Amino acid sequence: MTEIITIDELFNKSSLNVYIDKVPTTSKHEPTIRKTLNSLLNEQPDWYSCIASIVVYPVQLWASESRKNLKIDLVNLQSVIDEEGSFFGISTVGRFNQQILSMKETQKALEMTSEVIRNTGAGSLTPKQAQVIQSIHGMTGDPVTRFLIDSYYESAIRRICDIYADAFNKYNFRSDQGNADENMGEVFHNTDLLIRQTGALRYIRYKSTSDIDYEEAYETVMRCIDELNTFPMEGQLLSRIAKSYAFGITESQIAKSEDRSRTYIRSKYYMAVEVISYLLWGYSTREILSGLAQ
Repeated sequence: MTEIITIDELFNKSSLNVYIDKVPTTSKHEPTIRKTLNSLLNEQPDWYSCIASIVVYPVQLWASESRKNLKIDLVNLQSVIDEEGSFFGISTVGRFNQQILSMKETQKALEMTSEVIRNTGAGSLTPKQAQVIQSIHGMTGDPVTRFLIDSYYESAIRRICDIYADAFNKYNFRSDQGNADENMGEVFHNTDLLIRQTGALRYIRYKSTSDIDYEEAYETVMRCIDELNTFPMEGQLLSRIAKSYAFGITESQIAKSEDRSRTYIRSKYYMAVEVISYLLWGYSTREILSGLAQ
């Protein structure tokens, strides 16, 4: 995996006028959307937290809703990671306490962003502006034309930021303060370890005399991989690839079955690991943007 980029480093790319590296959206006009956002941020850097919250919204909302049904035992998972990491000589990091706090505060911030996206707050958008914002950053799945984006997207973002930027600057990144993004590299490897050891967990659960519940760990990982099917950006592909890695199918075999290059398969596996990491360890704005920057 490439080196993790922190949000401070990402934001300091001002000499390149790049603030948002990728916009998670089903719209085929993502490059145009990203260019518009970066242009606005170059003009108004103080809008960063507001725009960043809008950008990550579909991923945050998916992770928040998905976790409600997954029944994740974080303590047990961390025990598995520590045990397996020690056996393989891999450094792991504990995220349990930090994740509980992060998720609580992130949920509050998500509610504010949801108000913005759904156009139910104080800063009402016109019907066309609301349609474009909800199509690009919401979960409607309705395609929006380039003409509508060119006509209404920038004005909608300006309207939102004029009204909400101060509120997001005061509140939204409170859940991200501290070292939330510094451990993302280790978190990725924690999740990668769990996925790659899924087949072993299925075997260990019948043999182990440890206090660790390997069966529950196995079921949790499989539930997370299956949940990828509902992820709005290539979710079914990510789920298939993650499941293949989990059961030891080689990269070459996966590439052949998907009729893609090994490099493509590897990049999509990395994306799957990032998305599962949001489910397991946290989905704050910083964490998602850190993953999107890779």
